[in-house]
Amino acid sequence: ASRNSEDGSWWVKADLRVAQELPGLADGHKANAFFVIDNFTNFLNDEWGVLEQSVFPYIGDELRVGEASIWQMRFGVHYSF
Repeated sequence: ASRNSEDGSWWVKADLRVAQELPGLADGHKANAFFVIDNFTNFLNDEWGVLEQSVFPYIGDELRVGEASIWQMRFGVHYSF
């Protein structure tokens, strides 16, 4: 194959973050609760948000990159005073 004659597949990943500011326990204090889903597209459908990369020498099958292709959910609270 000639140089730059092949194209790789597209990788589309969308993340979702929802945050809510809450009152603090004292004057001047603030709290923030949040919820994050990394790779929300893969959360909706196992075939979306999957990163595949070609193996050297860039011919043949593409391999799925595991850590980049999974979804992850986090909850948390941030408190500042």
